[in-house]
Amino acid sequence: MPPGFFVPPEGLEITLWASSPALFNPPNIDIDHLGRIWVA
Repeated sequence: MPPGFFVPPEGLEITLWASSPALFNPPNIDIDHLGRIWVA
């Protein structure tokens, strides 16, 4: 994705932690009580 494709609301940030091919078809996605998205 090009820079600026995702624009989070104020106070939130987007961090790339893995990209293809390191992440392919994740089996589990969860959102915790702080609103963080976890992918396993």
